[in-house]
Amino acid sequence: MKQIYLIITILFTSYFAKAQKEHKLFYENGNVKEVGQLDANGKETGQWKYYHKDGKLWRIGSFENGKLSGDVIVYHENGLLYEYGNVRKGEENGRWTAFYNNGNFWKTGKFKDGKAKGKWRFFYEDRNALLNDVVRYKNGKREGKLKRFHRNGQLQNTGRYKDGKQIGKWVEYYEQGALETFGFFVNGLQEGEWVRYYEDGTLMSIGIYKENFESGEWKYYHKNGKLNAVGEYKNGKCINEWIYYDDKGNLVKKVKY
Repeated sequence: MKQIYLIITILFTSYFAKAQKEHKLFYENGNVKEVGQLDANGKETGQWKYYHKDGKLWRIGSFENGKLSGDVIVYHENGLLYEYGNVRKGEENGRWTAFYNNGNFWKTGKFKDGKAKGKWRFFYEDRNALLNDVVRYKNGKREGKLKRFHRNGQLQNTGRYKDGKQIGKWVEYYEQGALETFGFFVNGLQEGEWVRYYEDGTLMSIGIYKENFESGEWKYYHKNGKLNAVGEYKNGKCINEWIYYDDKGNLVKKVKY
């Protein structure tokens, strides 16, 4: 019985060995570009390795019936780890983690059927483990509240996404925490009144946006609070007469557009 089992195993192994064919592709400089196995139908199967032009490993992963499946590891050209995660039938699934080419943490989050989902965290390149963004994804698009941070850890801006588009009130802060800008988005476009301040809290500008373009009257101010300029926009372009003042309130010029 053992002999029969051994013979069947040998024949089975021999059949699949013959059915599979090694595949190798080379760069013009002679270095290997990719290497792996093809099944009887010419589809990728088993472990495949891909290389950068200089010969360093770029990506390693396995295929089933021509589709990438299982754990995948990707490297930067300098040999440091770029990202790793799991793929199912050619689509990212589960947690993926990525790094900058200096080795610092870049981002981490989850995929489902090739689309980002849930909370994702992003980090600054020059400061390991320091948050840049925290945002959620739904079906591969940003959804819900965003928090972005300065390099010193202070909040930089907040806002919301719906179906990948900015909506509602968005607020920006200076690095030391002072309010910088606030305004509103509708379906990813700036709409309504937007206000901007100098870091000391003095008003810098105030005006209206319409479908992402400045519209109507806008006012700009010097740091000392004196009016700097006043005029009208249409579709983001200056129109009619604009009036400019120096920081003492004296008229500087009038310009017709």
